[in-house]
Amino acid sequence: AFTGAVFDGECVWMVPANAHSVVRIDKNTGEMTACSEWPEGFRKGNLAFTGAVFDGRFIWLIPANADSVIKIDKKNGKMVSYSKWPEGFSKGGHAFAGGVFDGASIWMIPSYADSVVRVDITNGHMTSYNQWPEGFAKGGYAFAGGVFDGRFIWMIPANADSVVTLETLTREMARDHPWPEGHSNVEYAFAGGVFD
Repeated sequence: AFTGAVFDGECVWMVPANAHSVVRIDKNTGEMTACSEWPEGFRKGNLAFTGAVFDGRFIWLIPANADSVIKIDKKNGKMVSYSKWPEGFSKGGHAFAGGVFDGASIWMIPSYADSVVRVDITNGHMTSYNQWPEGFAKGGYAFAGGVFDGRFIWMIPANADSVVTLETLTREMARDHPWPEGHSNVEYAFAGGVFD
Protein backbone atom coordinates (compact mmCIF):
# COMPACT_ATOMS: atom_id res chain seq x y z
CA ALA A 1 0.00 0.00 0.00
CA PHE A 2 2.74 2.52 0.95
CA THR A 3 6.40 2.98 -0.06
CA GLY A 4 7.81 5.02 2.74
CA ALA A 5 7.02 8.06 4.80
CA VAL A 6 8.34 11.52 5.58
CA PHE A 7 8.15 13.54 8.81
CA ASP A 8 7.37 17.27 8.70
CA GLY A 9 8.03 18.06 12.38
CA GLU A 10 4.40 17.52 13.37
CA CYS A 11 3.03 14.70 11.23
CA VAL A 12 4.13 11.57 9.43
CA TRP A 13 3.04 11.46 5.78
CA MET A 14 2.77 7.95 4.31
CA VAL A 15 3.54 7.74 0.58
CA PRO A 16 1.06 5.77 -1.56
CA ALA A 17 2.26 3.06 -3.91
CA ASN A 18 -1.08 1.34 -4.46
CA ALA A 19 -3.04 3.09 -1.69
CA HIS A 20 -5.60 5.58 -2.98
CA SER A 21 -4.57 8.38 -0.60
CA VAL A 22 -1.63 9.96 1.10
CA VAL A 23 -2.20 9.37 4.84
CA ARG A 24 -1.11 11.95 7.40
CA ILE A 25 -0.63 10.84 11.02
CA ASP A 26 -0.53 13.43 13.80
CA LYS A 27 2.45 12.49 16.03
CA ASN A 28 0.72 13.79 19.20
CA THR A 29 -2.76 12.32 18.79
CA GLY A 30 -2.23 9.45 16.34
CA GLU A 31 -5.19 10.79 14.33
CA MET A 32 -5.01 9.79 10.66
CA THR A 33 -6.23 11.95 7.80
CA ALA A 34 -6.52 10.88 4.16
CA CYS A 35 -5.38 13.33 1.48
CA SER A 36 -6.83 12.23 -1.84
CA GLU A 37 -7.91 15.38 -3.67
CA TRP A 38 -5.41 14.85 -6.48
CA PRO A 39 -4.75 17.72 -8.91
CA GLU A 40 -7.06 18.05 -11.90
CA GLY A 41 -5.97 15.80 -14.75
CA PHE A 42 -3.77 13.60 -12.55
CA ARG A 43 -4.55 9.88 -12.40
CA LYS A 44 -2.94 7.90 -9.62
CA GLY A 45 -2.23 4.38 -10.85
CA ASN A 46 -0.45 1.40 -9.29
CA LEU A 47 3.04 1.76 -7.81
CA ALA A 48 2.62 5.50 -8.23
CA PHE A 49 5.29 6.87 -5.87
CA THR A 50 8.50 5.68 -4.20
CA GLY A 51 9.27 7.97 -1.34
CA ALA A 52 8.86 11.63 -0.53
CA VAL A 53 10.92 14.64 0.48
CA PHE A 54 10.02 17.45 2.90
CA ASP A 55 11.40 20.92 2.08
CA GLY A 56 10.29 22.75 5.22
CA ARG A 57 6.74 23.46 4.05
CA PHE A 58 5.85 21.10 1.22
CA ILE A 59 5.92 17.33 0.84
CA TRP A 60 7.12 16.22 -2.61
CA LEU A 61 6.01 12.77 -3.78
CA ILE A 62 8.65 11.07 -5.96
CA PRO A 63 7.09 9.28 -8.98
CA ALA A 64 7.80 5.68 -9.86
CA ASN A 65 4.93 5.06 -12.30
CA ALA A 66 2.99 8.29 -11.71
CA ASP A 67 3.23 10.76 -14.60
CA SER A 68 3.91 13.73 -12.30
CA VAL A 69 5.76 14.94 -9.24
CA ILE A 70 3.13 15.94 -6.65
CA LYS A 71 3.70 18.76 -4.15
CA ILE A 72 1.49 18.81 -1.03
CA ASP A 73 1.10 21.84 1.23
CA LYS A 74 1.45 20.48 4.78
CA LYS A 75 -0.87 23.23 6.11
CA ASN A 76 -3.95 22.35 4.08
CA GLY A 77 -3.19 19.19 2.06
CA LYS A 78 -3.60 21.03 -1.25
CA MET A 79 -1.79 19.25 -4.08
CA VAL A 80 -0.04 20.63 -7.16
CA SER A 81 1.23 18.50 -10.04
CA TYR A 82 4.46 19.04 -12.03
CA SER A 83 4.91 17.05 -15.24
CA LYS A 84 6.92 19.28 -17.57
CA TRP A 85 9.88 16.92 -17.85
CA PRO A 86 13.27 18.14 -19.13
CA GLU A 87 13.76 18.28 -22.89
CA GLY A 88 14.92 14.92 -24.22
CA PHE A 89 14.03 13.10 -21.00
CA SER A 90 11.74 10.07 -21.26
CA LYS A 91 10.32 9.17 -17.85
CA GLY A 92 8.96 5.67 -18.44
CA GLY A 93 7.88 3.26 -15.71
CA HIS A 94 9.59 2.68 -12.36
CA ALA A 95 11.47 5.90 -13.08
CA PHE A 96 12.69 7.02 -9.65
CA ALA A 97 13.36 5.42 -6.28
CA GLY A 98 13.38 8.19 -3.70
CA GLY A 99 14.87 11.65 -3.59
CA VAL A 100 16.82 14.12 -1.48
CA PHE A 101 16.49 17.81 -0.61
CA ASP A 102 19.61 20.00 -0.65
CA GLY A 103 18.04 23.17 0.75
CA ALA A 104 16.99 24.57 -2.64
CA SER A 105 16.06 21.65 -4.89
CA ILE A 106 14.62 18.16 -4.86
CA TRP A 107 16.89 15.60 -6.53
CA MET A 108 15.07 12.47 -7.76
CA ILE A 109 17.19 9.29 -7.73
CA PRO A 110 16.88 7.16 -10.89
CA SER A 111 15.71 3.59 -10.79
CA TYR A 112 14.92 2.95 -14.47
CA ALA A 113 15.13 6.61 -15.56
CA ASP A 114 18.29 7.46 -17.49
CA SER A 115 18.96 10.64 -15.50
CA VAL A 116 18.93 12.24 -12.09
CA VAL A 117 16.25 14.95 -12.24
CA ARG A 118 16.48 18.13 -10.15
CA VAL A 119 13.25 19.99 -9.32
CA ASP A 120 13.46 23.67 -8.37
CA ILE A 121 11.13 24.04 -5.35
CA THR A 122 10.25 27.65 -6.24
CA ASN A 123 8.64 26.88 -9.60
CA GLY A 124 8.79 23.12 -10.28
CA HIS A 125 11.25 23.55 -13.18
CA MET A 126 13.06 20.27 -13.90
CA THR A 127 16.61 19.71 -15.12
CA SER A 128 18.19 16.34 -15.92
CA TYR A 129 21.74 15.17 -15.27
CA ASN A 130 23.15 12.04 -16.90
CA GLN A 131 26.88 12.61 -17.27
CA TRP A 132 27.61 9.27 -15.61
CA PRO A 133 31.18 8.54 -14.51
CA GLU A 134 33.53 6.89 -17.00
CA GLY A 135 33.11 3.12 -16.98
CA PHE A 136 29.72 3.21 -15.25
CA ALA A 137 26.80 1.54 -17.03
CA LYS A 138 23.43 2.48 -15.54
CA GLY A 139 21.03 -0.44 -15.96
CA GLY A 140 17.50 -1.07 -14.72
CA TYR A 141 16.61 -0.57 -11.07
CA ALA A 142 20.03 1.01 -10.65
CA PHE A 143 19.56 2.90 -7.38
CA ALA A 144 17.28 2.65 -4.35
CA GLY A 145 17.34 6.06 -2.73
CA GLY A 146 19.99 8.60 -1.98
CA VAL A 147 21.55 10.58 0.84
CA PHE A 148 22.64 14.24 0.93
CA ASP A 149 25.68 15.05 3.09
CA GLY A 150 25.63 18.85 2.69
CA ARG A 151 27.55 18.82 -0.59
CA PHE A 152 27.22 15.45 -2.32
CA ILE A 153 24.28 13.21 -3.16
CA TRP A 154 25.19 9.58 -2.58
CA MET A 155 23.09 7.28 -4.79
CA ILE A 156 22.56 3.90 -3.11
CA PRO A 157 22.96 0.93 -5.47
CA ALA A 158 20.23 -1.63 -5.90
CA ASN A 159 21.51 -3.18 -9.15
CA ALA A 160 24.21 -0.61 -9.94
CA ASP A 161 27.76 -1.89 -9.63
CA SER A 162 28.89 1.01 -7.44
CA VAL A 163 27.84 3.94 -5.30
CA VAL A 164 27.70 7.09 -7.45
CA THR A 165 28.05 10.60 -6.02
CA LEU A 166 26.77 13.81 -7.56
CA GLU A 167 28.34 17.09 -6.43
CA THR A 168 25.42 19.52 -6.16
CA LEU A 169 27.41 22.66 -7.08
CA THR A 170 29.46 21.41 -10.03
CA ARG A 171 26.97 18.66 -11.05
CA GLU A 172 29.89 16.25 -11.53
CA MET A 173 29.33 12.55 -10.92
CA ALA A 174 31.92 10.09 -9.63
CA ARG A 175 32.08 6.42 -8.71
CA ASP A 176 32.83 5.67 -5.10
CA HIS A 177 35.78 3.61 -3.92
CA PRO A 178 35.94 -0.18 -4.41
CA TRP A 179 33.77 -2.44 -2.26
CA PRO A 180 35.26 -3.74 0.99
CA GLU A 181 37.18 -6.99 0.86
CA GLY A 182 34.86 -9.97 0.92
CA HIS A 183 31.79 -8.01 -0.29
CA SER A 184 29.91 -9.73 -3.09
CA ASN A 185 27.59 -7.45 -5.02
CA VAL A 186 24.24 -9.14 -5.59
CA GLU A 187 21.01 -8.20 -7.32
CA TYR A 188 18.90 -5.70 -5.34
CA ALA A 189 21.85 -5.26 -2.99
CA PHE A 190 20.71 -2.25 -0.95
CA ALA A 191 17.40 -0.47 -0.31
CA GLY A 192 18.34 2.98 0.99
CA GLY A 193 20.85 4.64 3.27
CA VAL A 194 21.24 7.33 5.94
CA PHE A 195 23.81 10.04 6.70
CA ASP A 196 25.10 10.33 10.27
